[in-house]
Amino acid sequence: MQAEASLPPVVGHELARTIPTQPRRSTRPAAAGPLSRLPMLVVLVASIVVLAGLGAAAWHWRGPIMRAWPPAARVYALVGGR
Repeated sequence: MQAEASLPPVVGHELARTIPTQPRRSTRPAAAGPLSRLPMLVVLVASIVVLAGLGAAAWHWRGPIMRAWPPAARVYALVGGR
């Protein structure tokens, strides 16, 4: 006794969906070249500048930060800030 897998018959509109008549085209416009990467580059540079600024501020005010939050002294000691 062997079980056979049976699939439902494909009819009418289902058959039309399964056999594409034309290749699908992307709705995304093609890249225009280096100018299309400019916004992403600006965001990347801005992110790096913000992170560097936060790091510089944390280093500059490390004394008040360590007084306000004593566990920060261990973090500064790890990076040579004491």
